[in-house]
Amino acid sequence: MIAMRTYGSFLIRCWLAGDPPQDAQLVFTVEHIQTGEHTRVDSLSEIQDWIVSACRAARRERNEFETREAING
Repeated sequence: MIAMRTYGSFLIRCWLAGDPPQDAQLVFTVEHIQTGEHTRVDSLSEIQDWIVSACRAARRERNEFETREAING
């Protein structure tokens, strides 16, 4: 059996929020290019969690689509 691969493209934006610069906080937005879904997070680990979740959701949706197609022909 061939392992299924899930591909996703993501755009990550990062900026410093706050003033003065030494008190600034990093802020990130992440967008899943294929779906347009996006979120705002405060850390790199949150980015990773969100990307993994988005990929898993995309895989579930693809599996459900393929199952419906197999049933409906």
